[in-house]
Amino acid sequence: MAAPSFPTDHTATTDFQQVMSGHAAGVAVVTASGAGIPTGLTVTSLTSFSSLPPSVCFNVRMTARSHSPIVEADSIGVHLLTARQRRIAEVFSSRAVDKFSGLDWSWDGSVPRLPGTLAYLLCLPVAVFGHHDHSLVVAEVKRIESQEGTPLIYLRRSLGWRLVTGNP
Repeated sequence: MAAPSFPTDHTATTDFQQVMSGHAAGVAVVTASGAGIPTGLTVTSLTSFSSLPPSVCFNVRMTARSHSPIVEADSIGVHLLTARQRRIAEVFSSRAVDKFSGLDWSWDGSVPRLPGTLAYLLCLPVAVFGHHDHSLVVAEVKRIESQEGTPLIYLRRSLGWRLVTGNP
C-alpha cells in the first residue's frame, strides 16, 4: 500500500505543529549513559506500547546530542515528572552540555536516576525505527517504581498546566 502524499511546505509544517500543540501530553525525562557520561532529554512523546511485555515508546530527534547514547544504550531510565519538576524538564530540553550539573541524581547500575519522580521505569531498548529526522525507540520495562502525585503537563508549547477533575 502506497503511503499518502502530504504537502511538505513550510505552511503545512506550521499547521501540523499548531494542531499538535493542542494535544496535551505528560512530560518525561529519558536518561542513559554514553561512555560513562550521563545524558538525557525531555520527551512528551512517551506512550505505552504493549502490556505483554510491558513496553513504552518515545521519539528522539536524530540531531540531539543524546540520540546515539540513548538508541545504543543497554539500559535507559524513563522518569515521569511531577508538576513540581518543571525546572528538570526545562534543563533536559535545553542545549546545556552537562544537564546533570546542579541536579540531585544517582547511578542505577549504568543508568542515571532522578529522584522524586512520579514513576521511574528501568528499560531495555529493543527496537529503533528511523523516520526522516526522528527515531522511534521501543523499550521493554524491566522495573517500575512509582508514587502518587500530579503529573507535569505540556500543552500549547508550555509546561505547567494543571489537571482539574470533574465535568467540563
